[in-house]
Amino acid sequence: MIIPPRYAKFFLAVLAITSFVLLMLFGLKKNPNFTPSQLIGRQAPVLEGESTSGEKVAFFASNSGDEEKHWTVVNFWTTSCSVCRAEAPSLQKFYTEISQKKKTNPQLVSVNIQDRLSSVVNWQKTYGQTFLVLLDTQGFLSLNYGVTGTPESFFVSPEGVVKFRVAGEMNDVFIMKLITWLDKNPSSQEQDLNKILDKL
Repeated sequence: MIIPPRYAKFFLAVLAITSFVLLMLFGLKKNPNFTPSQLIGRQAPVLEGESTSGEKVAFFASNSGDEEKHWTVVNFWTTSCSVCRAEAPSLQKFYTEISQKKKTNPQLVSVNIQDRLSSVVNWQKTYGQTFLVLLDTQGFLSLNYGVTGTPESFFVSPEGVVKFRVAGEMNDVFIMKLITWLDKNPSSQEQDLNKILDKL
């Protein structure tokens, strides 16, 4: 079909708008918490460094000394993140009511990205957080995990394998439902879980 020159600009504008609308509709259909990651199915990168108290810590390292098998939720965050503020009370609740009770219960690893120590300590006081916070002062830890924004969380199996990534806010109930589903569906793929995320 040959388009007359006087209609060419109009046709291109309609095509551009149609393409934009279709992309928006596709994006709305996708769960905002679902973010593909190249780490899925691989061993979790080692998390090693200092906590806010100056303690040397290591997670997922062969010499970490953690002989108990449990799920681990790795949560990356920053003090400037408003969604992280909304998520903070639920993470403390998850820690005190679940993670802290037994070594075999799901554990929480909190990683702050490149904030000043004083800011992180003030954050812990403000939200009454009693769990350990690992300081990613240079941003290398988040880089190894492919973090693109905050909050961003990774669910690591008892075998140390990354099973899923969640971009956005979570709460304690969602965390446990997700881990329960992953436990019952060990061979699941990311797209399988994406279909049922809204039901968790």
